[in-house]
Amino acid sequence: MADNQKVYQAIKTIADELCKENKTYLRADLAFELKKYGIASDSSEVSKLVFDAYRYFHDNGNIAIAFVSNNSRTTLVAEYKLNDSLEQGNKEEALKIAETELALSSSALEQLKEQVELNLNLVLAKGTSKMADIVMGTNDVKDVRSKAATMFDKYTKMVEAYHYAEDSVRGNIEDFTSLRSDIGTVYRDYALKLIDIYGDSIKMVSPDLFDFKRIEWLDVDEMLKYVELEYNKLT
Repeated sequence: MADNQKVYQAIKTIADELCKENKTYLRADLAFELKKYGIASDSSEVSKLVFDAYRYFHDNGNIAIAFVSNNSRTTLVAEYKLNDSLEQGNKEEALKIAETELALSSSALEQLKEQVELNLNLVLAKGTSKMADIVMGTNDVKDVRSKAATMFDKYTKMVEAYHYAEDSVRGNIEDFTSLRSDIGTVYRDYALKLIDIYGDSIKMVSPDLFDFKRIEWLDVDEMLKYVELEYNKLT
């Protein structure tokens, strides 16, 4: 515990300095700063240390906001609350946190849908998918540039919405995986107890779990680069 106290104090000191300068650290940044305390690399261990430091210093406000996940989606303290609830055996609280995150993801996906529809309607109205084909024609140069700028802005917003939705869904997957793991542990415990009581007449069948690695994500940044090249040709 003594060594942990040194780490907690270091985390608080860093958090205080960051808040003074109105800055934040990614988890990877904090992991680098904590190397001198034996933290070998960036991992979920860093998130746990931050949360434990937050609790150790009585829910310290600076620690709560100074450190964010590597995708900047949320703070490490907020991110770890679900795991902490599971560790404490508070499954109801864990489910509430997961439900809140799901609601945020639903909103993010709805925003993405709206951005996609805006871009799709523009393309369908013109009957083409190339920016140059849409804005050229009989328009003068100034009009072409204006329309191209509008289109590029809409496409950029769509990419931003995709990133936000993707990060949100990835967070849901992490939350669900933690919940699933905890439920799996409870299932195995009860199954083994039943086998001890009733013998081999009870069979423990492992559930068929979805492999989240099968999910494919779009490389929207590469797509945006192509659109930007098209845009630059017109401007």
